[in-house]
Amino acid sequence: MNHFSRMTTLLCFGVGVALLAVTTPAQAGLAPSKASQLVTLNASGATCTSGLVKVDTQVKGDGTTTALTIPAGMVLVITGAEWDTGGGAGGVDTFFINLEGAGTATVHVAAGAVGSSGLEGGGSSFSSGIVVKPGTNICVGLNSGKVPIPIIHGFLAKDK
Repeated sequence: MNHFSRMTTLLCFGVGVALLAVTTPAQAGLAPSKASQLVTLNASGATCTSGLVKVDTQVKGDGTTTALTIPAGMVLVITGAEWDTGGGAGGVDTFFINLEGAGTATVHVAAGAVGSSGLEGGGSSFSSGIVVKPGTNICVGLNSGKVPIPIIHGFLAKDK
């Protein structure tokens, strides 16, 4: 095999691997295919049936907000969460997300640091995503019982 043939083979192999890496997650429904599918959520102040903070407000690209609605035939895939709160003593607190629908399921638990000033916060990403179907409430809390101020990140995808 001459130098040109080896370079062509390597280039074709490299392009094929790059295309596979780019197209596989989108085809599998694991990533947004356009920017309008990205979702940032926060809480309006409402509570869930459990008394936890309800994450029910979508922050739109222009800074305005609207009530969170997961359209029929779609799911929300949560990819990350951030939170903060105050009024605690130094140590560690644990943030969690509950999904309330037909039942309640705790789907993630993550620790956050509490500084000596009493301010705490943290964040977590979910590489495989947390799938939320229409009609399900996203509820968050802290093991200490304090009220978190959450920001949830994710995207809308077709429910296959």
